[in-house]
Amino acid sequence: MLSTIYVTLPEGVRETDVRGAYEAKYAAEPFVYLLKPGQVATMGHTTNTNFCAIGLTFVPGTRTLIVTSSIDNLGKGASGAAVQNMNVMFGFAETTGLM
Repeated sequence: MLSTIYVTLPEGVRETDVRGAYEAKYAAEPFVYLLKPGQVATMGHTTNTNFCAIGLTFVPGTRTLIVTSSIDNLGKGASGAAVQNMNVMFGFAETTGLM
């Protein structure tokens, strides 16, 4: 499943600010990763996995940020989420059985 989100950034917000905020937010999340600058999330990043890939594209000369994300809804869908939640509930590593 792919998502594309267009965001108009407030005046003065820089690419490094946004990228830094995303990196800080997802640094400890084992199933979420931020793509390198200029990369757009595709199904190839997540097929047959429990991962979520996020791409950030800054449109030059504008305040527009395009956020793309990709998940494999068969892996990251209800069954993967159920296993991940069960792991957390019972004190197992969040990644058990999923990586």
